[in-house]
Amino acid sequence: MQIVFNRVNADQLREKYTVLELEAVTVNNQTLEAFCVVPVEHIAMEMATLEYNVSLHEQLVLAIKNNDTNTCISIIPDLLGKFGGELDSFYEIIMSRCKETGSTRFSIPKNLTEQ
Repeated sequence: MQIVFNRVNADQLREKYTVLELEAVTVNNQTLEAFCVVPVEHIAMEMATLEYNVSLHEQLVLAIKNNDTNTCISIIPDLLGKFGGELDSFYEIIMSRCKETGSTRFSIPKNLTEQ
């Protein structure tokens, strides 16, 4: 997965590539926005459904922002395998987070923040 940080960089890449927002992570009072750049060769066979898949992904990102675990759990199965499987690990992490913690929120384990 090719990841870029910063919305300005992502917007510039959107002129030539499919760029999908992942999630914003706040660490030490700084928010870092992450985006995935999907290589053209990974979506070549999905061009007919690309717009729908992007819309579904955007719904997922909104659900993550709203901490809406039920929507995440219902959308993710439809997204697995899309975008050439490029985002499957992201989708699986979000699904696991929703089911195991009851939240979409990213959190750093305490043992890693106490160093």
